Amino acid sequence: MVLIAMWTKRRGFNWMVVRALLSGISLGLASGVAGVAGYVLSPVVSAAGDAVVGLL
Repeated sequence: MVLIAMWTKRRGFNWMVVRALLSGISLGLASGVAGVAGYVLSPVVSAAGDAVVGLL
């Protein structure tokens, strides 16, 4: 209810709240994507490092 009240203040629709919500959603999705990428890519990078050290 508080969020709806902030959106529809007396001056009309508050775009600052919408921008803040989109920013928070984007940051949350970015951290999720980075976590998945780290989980997937870490074994690949580790194996590549093992191969490079084996050549030295």
